[in-house]
Amino acid sequence: MRTLLALLALSLAACGDSTTGGGDAAVVTELPDGAACPSGTQFCGGTICVPLANPFNCGGCRILCNSSAPSCAARSDGTYYCRP
Repeated sequence: MRTLLALLALSLAACGDSTTGGGDAAVVTELPDGAACPSGTQFCGGTICVPLANPFNCGGCRILCNSSAPSCAARSDGTYYCRP
C-alpha cells in the first residue's frame, strides 16, 4: 500500500521551474519497503534515496538545474533552488 501511495504522490507532484525553484513537488521520504530516507533526501524511484541538493534533483524529483543556474542551494526555509 505504501508503494502505491508513493507512486501516486510522485505522479501527482508538480514539476517546478528549475530556474526559480518554483513549484511544490511532493517529497516522498520513504523507500518502497517502508524504510525512511535520511534527512535531506527523498525517494524518486528505484531503490535509493536521492539528495535534495543534487543539481539533477534540486528539491524534488526530476527538477533539473540548467547551464544558466547549474548548482542547487538550500534556502533558510528548507526549500531548494537553482543558482548561478
